[in-house]
Amino acid sequence: MADTCGTLVKAAAVLKENGAKSVLALVTHGILSGNAIETLNGSVLSALVVTNTVPLGDKVERCPKLRVIDISPTIAEAIRRTHNGNSQPTCPRSITALYLILTPRQASRSRTSSTTLRSKPSRPGHGSRLFRLSKAAC
Repeated sequence: MADTCGTLVKAAAVLKENGAKSVLALVTHGILSGNAIETLNGSVLSALVVTNTVPLGDKVERCPKLRVIDISPTIAEAIRRTHNGNSQPTCPRSITALYLILTPRQASRSRTSSTTLRSKPSRPGHGSRLFRLSKAAC
């Protein structure tokens, strides 16, 4: 999440000072409050990529460094799969991550390099669904 972008801009400056050719930042939620746009415009960041989870108004026009990714297809796919009882793919991770946010679950780490996720039954008498996510898969 990027709110006023002060910390983000300072981190980008440190990276440039230490030899980075360019700095690109990706954040899920671009709050961009206060003087965030002015801070970004005056920074060494080459671009800030945000999702459209927060309305940006005229901020995109005011900041040429700002790029927006539409995540509505990802959310729609997660909802469709959940509604139809389909399994969630391990890739892309964004669909799986959204499924985990939208579905009550219990997660437990195993000794292997994967996470086992069990979603709680949505109705009494219905079994839970088990998903195994491999860290190496993505």
